[in-house]
Amino acid sequence: MAPSRTARCPSPATRRARAQAKANSGTFSFSSPATGPLAADLATYVVVLEGTATKLDQTRVFRAQVSPSDVIHDGQLIVEGCPFAEADMQSNGTIALKVSLKQWLDQVDFDEVPASKDGKPALVDPSSVAFNQLARGVKVGASYTFTFQPRTLMKCSLRTSFLVGACLLSAIGCSSSDATGTGSVSFSIWGEPFIEDNIPADKVEDGWTIKYNKFLVTLGPIRVADSSGAVVSEMPGSKLFDMTKPGVKPVVSFSAVPAKAYEQVSFDIAPATAATELAVATEADKQLLIAGGYSIYVDAVATKGAVTKTYKWGFKTATAYRQCKGDVGGKNLDGVLVTNGGTDDPQITIHGDHLYYDDLQDPESKVRFDNIAAADADNDGIITLAELGKVELAKIPEEKGAYGTGSAQGVNDLEAFHTALSRTIGHWRGEGECFSTPR
Repeated sequence: MAPSRTARCPSPATRRARAQAKANSGTFSFSSPATGPLAADLATYVVVLEGTATKLDQTRVFRAQVSPSDVIHDGQLIVEGCPFAEADMQSNGTIALKVSLKQWLDQVDFDEVPASKDGKPALVDPSSVAFNQLARGVKVGASYTFTFQPRTLMKCSLRTSFLVGACLLSAIGCSSSDATGTGSVSFSIWGEPFIEDNIPADKVEDGWTIKYNKFLVTLGPIRVADSSGAVVSEMPGSKLFDMTKPGVKPVVSFSAVPAKAYEQVSFDIAPATAATELAVATEADKQLLIAGGYSIYVDAVATKGAVTKTYKWGFKTATAYRQCKGDVGGKNLDGVLVTNGGTDDPQITIHGDHLYYDDLQDPESKVRFDNIAAADADNDGIITLAELGKVELAKIPEEKGAYGTGSAQGVNDLEAFHTALSRTIGHWRGEGECFSTPR
């Protein structure tokens, strides 16, 4: 769905800067309260966005108002890791900031935005998933690009339909490593203690202890790309890991990578094939996944008092995790940053507790097992996905879990719900996140 656009640009004077070095990424701050000729339009917001989104015969006329609290980072209104087009800044000149509306709106589900009743823009609810998706896009460094033009003032090149507090900047800070030379990127994967040991009863809302005997994940491809999408390094195939095996596991290393920021890092979790390599797994594991068409397979036991339940679930989902962002040295970093002679070592972290969340999108969702245990209709102590498929979400009492599905379609029973949760197990650098979409 594409928004309409009109031009509103800051004066060149707000974008002048003097620099004495090379840079490959930048940091800028939103201004709040706004100053300058557009301050009245922004009011207390840092971004005001209006447009029309269309899909087939559907139309949404919308207005989104992003507050400082929606984009604050570590107590500051900053966006870090913005790509800086390589330039030798040895003289006075002009730094221009280009905003990518495509990055802002790429993940926004406009189906959640109410239709206008009078032709006027409908306000996007700040508590909605659509608004959160927009706010995340606004905070991503890949949404912005700095360029430098020596000596001459650049004409305004922003042709977009928005007001941005950042365009009324009081300062732009440029930072980064030397843009010359090469370095390395070394990927690893880890299942955390929840997979290697267990999920203890005090971490489960209804008091179950969950122990994995096997947790198989087929990982790959992996791609490292810059803000333009140009891929510099790739692991084209897939590798199989049993995440119950202890320790951080190496996946792949790329050497001689040009030193710069690579904001577009992605990986897939998809069904195993004959070409899938055995990393930390057995041939029997691989054949099990191929026979079932699985990307993920868990063999586990849950206990509560004298009650024991076992289950073996295979998921056929193929999921792409992209635009990954996570903590590095106390700062959120988009993708990876390769420095001259250095190594970035991002970890793909598999979260085993996510398979039991009671909401697909709520960050405050709870880990629950009572409803899963109750699905064992024949009481044989074995819970199958088919049994989960007979439990309708609408019939689960509210006190037993929210089981919110957000904008997900066709998720009406526990089997579909936990299959959807299998798309959320992949994380970046521990608690960092990626956009996950069906492949």
